Amino acid sequence: MQCYNCDSKRLKYNAERDAYICLDCHYEYPKQYFFISHSHLDIEKVRIVRNIVEETFFYEPILFFLKCLSEESEINNLIRREIRERVWFIYCKSENAEKSKFVSEERRYIEQLIKEGDPKKILTIDLDRFEIWDDECLDDLRRQVSYKIRKAKIFLSGEHKDIAIASVLHDRLCRSGYDVWWDRDLSVSSIWMDEIEQKIKERSYKDGLFLPIFTGETLSRAMLAEVERAHQNNALIMPIVTDPRALASVPPYVKEVQPFFVDVNDLEHSADLLVKALDEM
Repeated sequence: MQCYNCDSKRLKYNAERDAYICLDCHYEYPKQYFFISHSHLDIEKVRIVRNIVEETFFYEPILFFLKCLSEESEINNLIRREIRERVWFIYCKSENAEKSKFVSEERRYIEQLIKEGDPKKILTIDLDRFEIWDDECLDDLRRQVSYKIRKAKIFLSGEHKDIAIASVLHDRLCRSGYDVWWDRDLSVSSIWMDEIEQKIKERSYKDGLFLPIFTGETLSRAMLAEVERAHQNNALIMPIVTDPRALASVPPYVKEVQPFFVDVNDLEHSADLLVKALDEM
C-alpha cells in the first residue's frame, strides 16, 4: 500500500472512520464498497472482476451466492439492503445476466435509488466481449474494470469565462452518477493552488479522469498549471474543446489525445453526448 498524496507506505486502517489513513501526511482513503450484480452462470469471469476490484486496497466488493436462503422475498430484501449500503454498483453484463430475474430486479432497484436522489455509481462490464476464455479475455476484463472505475472520478477544469459551459457539464455528469469536482467549489479563503493540487491528487489516485475546458487560443498560467499537475499525477486527460484553434497552445501530451467537441449553442445536447461517450469508453 502506498499513499498517492505523499508516496508514503505508512498507511493504517482506522475502523472508526472506516478509512485508511497515511501516518505521514494524514490523507484519508475511505473504503469504497461495491455490489457486483451478476449471473451465477458467469461466476468464473465474475471472480476476475472481483479480484481486480480487490487489487486496490480501499475497495471492498461483495460477491456471494445465497444458498442459505430459499424464500424469494427474503433474498430480495437482503440484496436491496446491501445495494443501499454500497456506493458502487457493478453490472456484469452478459447473455446469462440479461435472462436472470434476480439481476433484472437488482438493476431496477439501483435505477430507482438513483431517481430518488441516492448518488450511486454504476459500472457496466461486458463479460461476453470475447467468446473464447483465454489470456486475451482476462486482460480485456482487467482493462474494463480498472479503466471504468478510475474514470468515474472526475476533475473538471475551466477558466472563469467558461463557467456557463462547466456548470452544464458538471450538473449533467453528476446526474449520471459521476463524482465530479471543479474549482467553482473553492471557498474564498482557500489557498487556491494548494487546494487545486490536493483535489487533482485525490481524483488522480489510480488514474482519475481530468477534463480541461479549452475555449480560447491562449490559456492562463493557472489553467496550464492545472493541466501539468494532472499530467504529473497520471490522470487520464480528455480535453473539452469548443474550437480546434483552442488546442494551439496546449502541451504536446494533450494534443495527442482525442478531444471532445462541445457546441456552445446546444450545451445540454453536448453534455448528453459527453456522458454517452464516457459511458461507452
